[in-house]
Amino acid sequence: MSFGLALSAMILMGSCGQAAPEARLGEEWTLKPGQAGRIRGEDLRIRFVSVTQDSRCPKGEQCIVAGNAAIALEISRGDLEPVSFQLNTSEEPQEVVYEGYAARLVDLAPYPVTGRAINSVDYLATVLVRKL
Repeated sequence: MSFGLALSAMILMGSCGQAAPEARLGEEWTLKPGQAGRIRGEDLRIRFVSVTQDSRCPKGEQCIVAGNAAIALEISRGDLEPVSFQLNTSEEPQEVVYEGYAARLVDLAPYPVTGRAINSVDYLATVLVRKL
């Protein structure tokens, strides 16, 4: 393969030569903020937009309530425009339905620790998608 073809292939695959993450239905997978992935064989795409709230009680603290973290997620299928959803760690909704699929927020890491700020780019959302 020529250098030009190899370079073109890397550009098409995305930054740093990495392809978009893929998962199968019913399989947990992890996305970074701004990262999009797809469900293999389903023409379904999921994008973790950002963390919109994180009021979870930090480890080592005694809180009256556990708190909640919320993420913005976009889901699209085929040529349809992406639809925005909010998913939560402890409040509802923790799962949303879109075009015959259910997407659930399984985990949001890292968990807050007293005295340590979480940089927005360090979050990782673990999501599970299943067909209804």
